[in-house]
Amino acid sequence: MEIKNSQWKVVRIWAWLTAVFAAVCFLPSFIDMEGMIKGDIFTVHDVNERITLIRFFAGFFGSFGIIALIFYSKRARQLDGLLKGNDVLARWFFSTEEWLQYAEYDYQEDKSTKTTLFYVITSLSLIIGIVLSIISGDILFLYIMLGLIVILAIAAFGSIYVGRKINLARTGYVLISTKSVLLNGAFHNWTSIGARLENVTYIDNVSPTIIALEYSFLSSSGRQGVAIRIPVPTKEREKVTQIIDKIRNAN
Repeated sequence: MEIKNSQWKVVRIWAWLTAVFAAVCFLPSFIDMEGMIKGDIFTVHDVNERITLIRFFAGFFGSFGIIALIFYSKRARQLDGLLKGNDVLARWFFSTEEWLQYAEYDYQEDKSTKTTLFYVITSLSLIIGIVLSIISGDILFLYIMLGLIVILAIAAFGSIYVGRKINLARTGYVLISTKSVLLNGAFHNWTSIGARLENVTYIDNVSPTIIALEYSFLSSSGRQGVAIRIPVPTKEREKVTQIIDKIRNAN
């Protein structure tokens, strides 16, 4: 089974976006923007101010695109190494029966976690909305919170559905190294700045058995955690303890 590196597709998308932003940033220098903008549509603001504003936003998003390009290029190279066998601890493929069992287990765990989190956030949002509406005497705050709850519900339950659909679309595979995991096409690694492995354990009371791995990374809103559940083929169970020990020792 040939496994393709999907990260290079992401790199190409960011390369095109960055090129577009760069073109928008520098294009006004090469064409007669003043002659084009002085029509009936733009008559209020000064042409130079508009050009400066366009360049600012194009430059901002272009700079962000360069950072994203560097980040995903690094991920793509790391996945290339994993696919070539560098530091690979396990390369597993599954029978249809084993994968369907895992897909159902993963779905139930994902559903339980996200549903609980949704109810907690919903309760807090309603309390905040009611309190703010009472204090201000304006019910608008409650309506805003209700709108946010609807958006959150779509995101939470939509992601549960999409995750299950992806798992059921094909019989999966797993590649594991000391610093990364490729789980049915989803690439996880904890080598970027601020990222770290938090925990790795073995769950042997389910079928198939599961390696539960948690890692975290820094984002604009603080440290974010990611939990992944890695199925273990029945014939590979005796190797799990050794694999987990190697991951722990390398991190």
